[in-house]
Amino acid sequence: MRLFTLQITMGLLCLAALAAMPLRAAAVQTPPPAAEKYVDSGDFSGLQASLAQWLLAAEASAPGATPEIKLAGLLSDRAYCQALAQHELIRLTGASGLGRLAEEKYGASFLKTFLWDTAWMEMWLASGPVPSGTPEGLGFLRDIWVADRTPARTRYRALATATALVFSAEPTRNRMQGMTYNPFRPISPVSRYFFYRNAHEAGRLHPMFDRLKSWELRFVVGGNQSQEDESLEWLLTNVNIPLWKYTDACWMVEYRGANAFGDTVQGPLFYMPWSRNMSSEENAFRHGGVCGSLSTFGATAAQAHGIPAYTCGQPGHCAYAVRLERKKWAGGFGGPAGGPHNYFWGGSYYYILLMEDAFFDDAAILRSERHIWQASLHGEKDRKAAYAAFELSLQQCKTNYHAWDGLIALQLGDPDATAAQWQKTAEQLFVRLRQHTRPMTDLLAKFEEKKILAGMKDVDKVKWFTGVHRAIAATTGEISWDWNMEEYFQSQARTFNGSPAQWDLFRNAVAIHAGSEQFLGKLLAWGAKACEVSGDPRLYIAAAAAALRDRGSSMKEDAMRKTAASLVLASEKARSAEAFQAASDTAKKFARPADEGVKLERPAGLRLVSGDALLYLSTSSGWDQPCSHRDVLRETGGQFHTDKEKAPFAVVQLKNAVTLSGILIVNMPGNQERANPLKVYTSTDGATWMPLWESSEVRRQWYIPLSGKHVQAKWVKVESPHDAEPNFLHLRNICVYGEAR
Repeated sequence: MRLFTLQITMGLLCLAALAAMPLRAAAVQTPPPAAEKYVDSGDFSGLQASLAQWLLAAEASAPGATPEIKLAGLLSDRAYCQALAQHELIRLTGASGLGRLAEEKYGASFLKTFLWDTAWMEMWLASGPVPSGTPEGLGFLRDIWVADRTPARTRYRALATATALVFSAEPTRNRMQGMTYNPFRPISPVSRYFFYRNAHEAGRLHPMFDRLKSWELRFVVGGNQSQEDESLEWLLTNVNIPLWKYTDACWMVEYRGANAFGDTVQGPLFYMPWSRNMSSEENAFRHGGVCGSLSTFGATAAQAHGIPAYTCGQPGHCAYAVRLERKKWAGGFGGPAGGPHNYFWGGSYYYILLMEDAFFDDAAILRSERHIWQASLHGEKDRKAAYAAFELSLQQCKTNYHAWDGLIALQLGDPDATAAQWQKTAEQLFVRLRQHTRPMTDLLAKFEEKKILAGMKDVDKVKWFTGVHRAIAATTGEISWDWNMEEYFQSQARTFNGSPAQWDLFRNAVAIHAGSEQFLGKLLAWGAKACEVSGDPRLYIAAAAAALRDRGSSMKEDAMRKTAASLVLASEKARSAEAFQAASDTAKKFARPADEGVKLERPAGLRLVSGDALLYLSTSSGWDQPCSHRDVLRETGGQFHTDKEKAPFAVVQLKNAVTLSGILIVNMPGNQERANPLKVYTSTDGATWMPLWESSEVRRQWYIPLSGKHVQAKWVKVESPHDAEPNFLHLRNICVYGEAR
């Protein structure tokens, strides 16, 4: 893999050198088709065909020995770029849809302006995801174009484009269009455009607004569910704070779960009494709310001033983020990570970071998009040229998800694509997206199972997935908590169909991610659930223990302790004494010493039979010490701590059934009254419990003599039932002794 990666890297360097060479503009022999007559007749299918024919002829006559040189050189020709953008616009929107738009009022005159304005078309096509198969977005853009007859129209072209896009492209389309039906304060693309245009002309917006491109303005003009124009106006008037303080603007709203009438914020009546009299954000400011209301207020306050922001969903919570500058999002109320409600390509903070990287160089992303349009022109008719165009696109911008997605789709439709070609695509993902491993694995998932893993032996799958995890761990980009590594690993483990080889991969993955606070716990959670399903935690314990042994030095002490504790609890949940002992061996360095100076009150010469047994509890509380559980069964002493319950208990599961000679129970030094009363039961099958002993006095130690009573047991349960209030149970020792054979 290392050699192959080196070959790819060298290839990329060669292409970089090619891209850096001065290219002679391709000589276009004839002018492109006159679009005006096609618009007048509504024949956009005819225009698309004529453009395709002209573009292909221009490519055929362009200088250069390879498709790469021809395609790169043509982008220096203005006529070619205009025709290319026109062709892509028709392909993406649909010829019939454009025909319907041309028939609408002002539709034809708008399209004649738009189709002749290359910069505007390219802004529309290269500002993030565009609505496909519908003229809806262009219809909104037409409405703004018609409404704004001032000389400043060109000045606000990026604003108009962004506004039309947020009203027509996902994920903001439904949210924004839903607000057009607001019974009290409906909005429209035109009203939203004029709010920002007028505020800017009046000098009321933050200075950064002047620098924002159309793709950035999409995070200003739309995305939140209560973003009426009146809310924006109220916030613009009443919330004026420094840029860096917008992440705290949420705290201007009181956190409360019910209004003055007792209506919960989770229901429809919380804000209803005041909805007719004030905008949503003024309503929230005056009457409070919970995380959703607070985060929406903070994000919208920034957006009202022309500052990009978004709200984002987190488990049981809503947060938000404010963009302070390019590539720098600051979190509000727990953001910026989570599931943003406005995004490009994917609903994760990882895709926000990818977007920032891809669009950081304005000229490079435009060149990259132009090459994608070239690939779309050729498609399956000339895959060689399409592949060349995608390679050029990724050479211009290696993080352009749009190009990766198109390349993979082209390759999936190519019956001649070879295994080596798929391997190369995967390797290129590892190299070019090493800063963005979450999108990298999402793209890999589009073809990995059918094109890489199909027919692969389990041992080779382990090697392959191990390489993927190494690529993930080698990232130089930001790692966020919102990547569900447990779910991702499950998708890999599923390909083994229950084979023990999945545990070999698990061991490798735990070792690779041993130092990752974001990934390690989720991997271990997968292992604990998997061993619970299988009923045999030994493979899980062995794999995790081996990984800790191999990579423990790279882990923080607290991470190692938590990992060891999770192994102990997993073995207890699986009721495996063997796994419990193995996990306890791993955890012994983290065992908390019992209080010293305790003289055990039991007869001499007893044979301890619980030292290699299993201890499991009714519950485990936050005060529990799983790493010390095994020592509870030994005379050295340990500790456990259940949660508060009506009848908390601890069970000792011996390796074999024995004849008991005695049981010693030692209380903890603090809160000793919690172990009152105490009852002890025995069982030979783990299901039927026979009462053995009980006590209703608070003591430091209890010894139960059983020698000569012929009590047979494999399970011993110590329970503390409480008829009144629930309580905890925590003990230092439960030592079980058996008669000598």
